[in-house]
Amino acid sequence: MNQADPKKGFLAKRHIWGLPLVFIVLIGLLMLPVPTGLSPQGYMLLVVLAFMLVVWVTECVSYPASSILLIVALTLTLGFSSDKGQLIGTAKGLTMALGFSSAAWILVTAALFISRCN
Repeated sequence: MNQADPKKGFLAKRHIWGLPLVFIVLIGLLMLPVPTGLSPQGYMLLVVLAFMLVVWVTECVSYPASSILLIVALTLTLGFSSDKGQLIGTAKGLTMALGFSSAAWILVTAALFISRCN
């Protein structure tokens, strides 16, 4: 019986083609206009959701790295979205994305992440 080698084939190399696909999806969705009836911030959250779904399905980065990627993507997309014609900014975007009033917890989380990587 001929069985396909699981280490060969298109899906086996998804970590190679997954990362470019992730950024193609992100840029493609960011270039689309915001649908009517949806706030720019809501649209940015949907863009990040699609972005992260492609990251997780293709497994192009590890799960700990994808969590950092999620925080960065949320902060940047919300920070560069507009609210009544003005940019929100990354500080307010980070607060909106994560729901914390202070961003000091990120320092603690990053230190824990770095200590677990060694």
